[in-house]
Amino acid sequence: MQKKHLTEFFKNSFSGYCKYAQKSIEPTWNYDEKFYKKVIADLTVFLREDSKEDLLLEEAPPRTGKTELTTHLGLTWLLTKYTNKRFLVCAGNQNLKRKLRRGILRIINSQFYQEYFNLKCEINNSTEMLMSNGNLVFFTTTSSAVPTGEGFHFMFFEDYLTKTMIDSQAKLENAYDQLDGLLSRTQDDPQTKIIINNQRLALNDLSDRITSSYNEMGVKYQRLTFPYQFEEYTEYLLPNNEKISFTEGEFLVSRFNEDKKNKIIARVGRNIFETQYQQKPSIISEGALFTRENIKNAIEHSEHGLSIEEIRNMLDYVVIGVDPAVSTGELSDKTGIVVCGYSVQQKMFYVLEDQTGKHTPHQWASQVSYLYDKWKANYVVAEGNQGGNLIKDNLLSLGTSMYIDTVHARFGKITRAEPIAALYQQNKVKHIRYYDYNKEKRQNHLDILEHQMTTYSPFSKHIKSPDNMDAMVWAMTKLVPMQKRPMLTVNDNWERLIF
Repeated sequence: MQKKHLTEFFKNSFSGYCKYAQKSIEPTWNYDEKFYKKVIADLTVFLREDSKEDLLLEEAPPRTGKTELTTHLGLTWLLTKYTNKRFLVCAGNQNLKRKLRRGILRIINSQFYQEYFNLKCEINNSTEMLMSNGNLVFFTTTSSAVPTGEGFHFMFFEDYLTKTMIDSQAKLENAYDQLDGLLSRTQDDPQTKIIINNQRLALNDLSDRITSSYNEMGVKYQRLTFPYQFEEYTEYLLPNNEKISFTEGEFLVSRFNEDKKNKIIARVGRNIFETQYQQKPSIISEGALFTRENIKNAIEHSEHGLSIEEIRNMLDYVVIGVDPAVSTGELSDKTGIVVCGYSVQQKMFYVLEDQTGKHTPHQWASQVSYLYDKWKANYVVAEGNQGGNLIKDNLLSLGTSMYIDTVHARFGKITRAEPIAALYQQNKVKHIRYYDYNKEKRQNHLDILEHQMTTYSPFSKHIKSPDNMDAMVWAMTKLVPMQKRPMLTVNDNWERLIF
């Protein structure tokens, strides 16, 4: 086949490009193996201009070659197909960013790439790479600023979250805020494609956030999940209708084996192996009351996509839990504000909304007042250890009429949360993702709350006070006695009936 024809063949066939490039650039990986065939086939379909998905989420264990295949080869292939496009490569840390940049440059500067595509690159600085056909590649990290202005046509995220981010609520929130901002900037651009290479780190990590939230944000995604070793017979269908299957006990790639598996478990422990290698995250913190299954059941068995009015009509009681911060400085805790409800008929508790944040006293009082009206709440329960009368006066200073109860913590956080954890174990709690038709998107992010619930324990010395969880526990504790109360009518006096 003539060189010109080969060049066109490579541009139009990602599979062909990978196999030829592999011989001279990535000799470690055998792309005829079943795992690689599946990833290559799905990437090919996803990257087509007529593909309906916005985001491809790939979950695979370390050292499978997913980075080399997806980010190194995938991005450099796209650079040959298009001109004047903007690419973003985002890594979890600076070290990984440098490795990704070196890997991509190695392919571009290779004899194979220059012989068939003759594309030169101009390196402006450590973050930008301009190709001779007008394509621009921008490298960044999770915690770094992303350039404003024009959006990106293709975005590659490689291990976007790190273990230190998962263990730090502030870093986790910043990472999610940046990702949401990037995705929201691309909503109106149908040509934007997002590829996320991920390995599971914990419950409520990036994968759970995408699967629980992004559909309702209008992001259409495809998810590919591969374990180190298959625990049951698994069959995959390729886009050309070819079937590939893995038998029970079969390893994902040929270089994995039982001896290597046992060495990994001995090095990192069973819990990390199940999470990062098998893609089955479990509780991070020893002693955490709320388990992965608790939260999963609360989400999966809940009603999603309903309006606020539809949800409120299901409920007999709604309580807002408030855990006020002592101070409002930069290093102070947040004020926990969580809305919960209870349905007598369904005998079910609901977590409705979390508006925890760093607020001045006037700001959190205004937020509580707004939520009280929004959810037609029956009661506000606020922790008053730092001054019960001051808290009540702060809420009433807005001139809003609401029933307020200040409570005092006589026991520790874990002890207070134990009865609520029992409700989760009995599958009596649902976590609702409601829909705001006025704003056309989901409004009540519960991700940080759910993360706190599965990570906070008596041994969590490095984790800050779980303000979201505390507020939820106060609200739920107030609702627990409602299991034995009759349904309210509009003429009932709430304060007389309950207290």
